[in-house]
Amino acid sequence: MRTRAKDRLTAFALLAALAVTWLVGGFARPPATQAQTVECRTVITGYVLDSHGEPVEGATVALVEGSAAETVAKTTTEPDGLYSLPVPPSLGTQLTLQVRRAHFVPQDIPLSDEQVASLGRGATLALPTIQVERHIGVAFWLAAATFVLTIIIIATEQL
Repeated sequence: MRTRAKDRLTAFALLAALAVTWLVGGFARPPATQAQTVECRTVITGYVLDSHGEPVEGATVALVEGSAAETVAKTTTEPDGLYSLPVPPSLGTQLTLQVRRAHFVPQDIPLSDEQVASLGRGATLALPTIQVERHIGVAFWLAAATFVLTIIIIATEQL
């Protein structure tokens, strides 16, 4: 009986020590590093909406350069579908805006020569609203079939 009480006291002491260490911030504190910043004076802005005009939150908007599709800048859309993509100063002449989000058809929008020249001058580029279509995959149909089957079983009182 005495060893059980001792074990509980030891476990409590260890938990208390861990809690204090966590509260003080002793775990998982990354080392301080100086942030490297790239001066971005140019910004591409716009909105991403679905086919019903609803904002698409969390879509990845990336600016890719050349035929190798090297990502130059990347951001995600806000809850209202707005994106603001800071663009680095040195760019090529073949630029494409890529919009990606799970359950939506990917969009690749090539920028015109005029738009690329505008970015080269350091102007903010406000693009028209990008509309993305939903992609209905196999998982959706499996879930729908399961739901319908469950309703049928309940309706026929087989469950």
